[in-house]
Amino acid sequence: SCQYFVLDEMDRMLETGFEEDVRSISGYFGQKSVQTFLFSATQAPGVARVMNQLLKNPVKIDLSGTKPIHSDIDMQHVFVKGGEKFPQLMHELKERHGSVIVFVKTKKSTEMMARQLFDKGFEAIAIHGDLPQGKRRRVLGDFRSGKSRILVATDVAARGLDIDHVAHVINYDLPHAAADYIHRAGRTGRAGRTGSALCLMTKKDKKQWHMIQKAIMQPCLA
Repeated sequence: SCQYFVLDEMDRMLETGFEEDVRSISGYFGQKSVQTFLFSATQAPGVARVMNQLLKNPVKIDLSGTKPIHSDIDMQHVFVKGGEKFPQLMHELKERHGSVIVFVKTKKSTEMMARQLFDKGFEAIAIHGDLPQGKRRRVLGDFRSGKSRILVATDVAARGLDIDHVAHVINYDLPHAAADYIHRAGRTGRAGRTGSALCLMTKKDKKQWHMIQKAIMQPCLA
């Protein structure tokens, strides 16, 4: 029998169309006493609606308190011209110590970026949603063990990836949604450690950057 129904990253489940599946599974429990838990680092408007419909007498636990989002993470940004972006990335990687996750927009970009960095002498590997589970496990194992210092990733690595030694997150491409920036940055500064989250941007990224700054409750700096 089932005692607990746990839904992690509930906001992303709703965004990707799993609401009907969640309701279907919940319907199997009927009148049985099943305790349901919903977890998310960010809360989209739809989460509260589904929570109120699925849960009886729900209790919301907010662990953020008055602490600023990612207060243990040094938020940084650099504006560059389009052609200077990759050279700036190499400069940042040379200047920084420790493990790094480099976020890019597309699955194809992860493979291309990892290959470019590897050719320049960096220990880089790629991860994205199309990798078979076995290869994904090997890639994460190499990154977790320190065999590979740099993980080039899509947003598949922005959530649920708990590797406490990640020292830096570099957003080579800004995420589509401001909430995804929060999840990306949260891959560093874990387990009581400090970290840094850097955005490499061109002029066309300014509008999206302002949206991100609003989401993390910081003033617009550029």
